[in-house]
Amino acid sequence: ADVKWKLGSFEISSEYVRTFMPGNQPYTFYFEPHYFLAGNAWVLYAFFDYANHSRNVSQTTTGPVGDPFRRAEYGAGINWLPTSLTRLRFGLYYFDYLGNTAVAGGPNRNFFATDASVAVAF
Repeated sequence: ADVKWKLGSFEISSEYVRTFMPGNQPYTFYFEPHYFLAGNAWVLYAFFDYANHSRNVSQTTTGPVGDPFRRAEYGAGINWLPTSLTRLRFGLYYFDYLGNTAVAGGPNRNFFATDASVAVAF
């Protein structure tokens, strides 16, 4: 399910996804408000993303191992759209593993990340 709401230069996008299989049901959702500046050339954004993946499997050196997780992601950043076909993005993010999925095989799995990217559409 997708939802988009716009009021002037402010917009909110959101999505919810889940599976319909027997047993535990993985699901995810996100919420992303963003604000357009300078004639839509700049976009400030923030987001919250949650994933509950009870069926996740990770590959290790000894083979696949069950690795269920619950994770919240928080972030914010800025996009510059110099043309309608180009986007330059910079963002800061925090990945927060929740409950008994925060530690896997030793260290805590929480981490910060940055995103610097360029996209060209054609």
